[in-house]
Amino acid sequence: MSDPSRISPQQFQQRLTTLGQLTAGVAHELNNPAGFILSNLASFGHYVSLLQRYVAVYQEIAEKGPSETTTHALAQLNQQGAVQDVLEDCQLLVADSLEGAKRMRSLLLELRRFAMPLQQEPERLELQPVLTSCLRLLKHELRDHQVQLELPSEPVMLYIVHTELQQLLLNLLINASQAMAERHGHIQLTVTFAEDWVHIAIDDNGPGIDASLQHSLFEPFVTTKAVGNGLGLAICRQIAEKAGGTLQLATSTLGGACFEIRLPQVKADAEMP
Repeated sequence: MSDPSRISPQQFQQRLTTLGQLTAGVAHELNNPAGFILSNLASFGHYVSLLQRYVAVYQEIAEKGPSETTTHALAQLNQQGAVQDVLEDCQLLVADSLEGAKRMRSLLLELRRFAMPLQQEPERLELQPVLTSCLRLLKHELRDHQVQLELPSEPVMLYIVHTELQQLLLNLLINASQAMAERHGHIQLTVTFAEDWVHIAIDDNGPGIDASLQHSLFEPFVTTKAVGNGLGLAICRQIAEKAGGTLQLATSTLGGACFEIRLPQVKADAEMP
């Protein structure tokens, strides 16, 4: 009997495809903070040099007392930047650089979490943070589109493998983005409850799905893309069904394609297997 916690070869292939699509966007997102960190370090280096010259002048004053030479040197240094101003700027540079480094670290950790452990157990997890992580990873991919979120105010709890939920959401969001590659599109992601089920709808205003493909859309190797392996939607449905749910094509309110994920809702006090 196969181990249900082990990823299938098809899912592994699709995860590599998704990872490849994410990498280019994440590299672009890393480039921005890396750029201003380098710029900040250059400014910081200039300020350190200036402060070293201040220290040298004050050491001379402490050893020999003030003189016309030291007074002139301090005046010149003040023109380049008063000590207090330099120190304040240094604090800002450090704070900005730390913020950029944290942003880079966060992106890399999210990318690593998606790419790591291919054998995982389902766990009780909250949907909203996973969705936030996906949107952060896809920031570059979705940059030309308007993304509208309609989420419940209360936490949405699910019982599913973390990376599989992430892959499910990433694949559907990437599909929506690629369907609108020729335009500034609109993606609407809506999460609702119906009895004991969580409904996640990802809708777009792209060209939609041709009627001739709708009946076979979730079969392996069926694709609407010029380039693609046709495994994405088949894997997405497999992930949803493995978690006790469904994935289906629904009616789009935006005129494009709408995919609806239905997963069992987990109560806060429910016991997990």
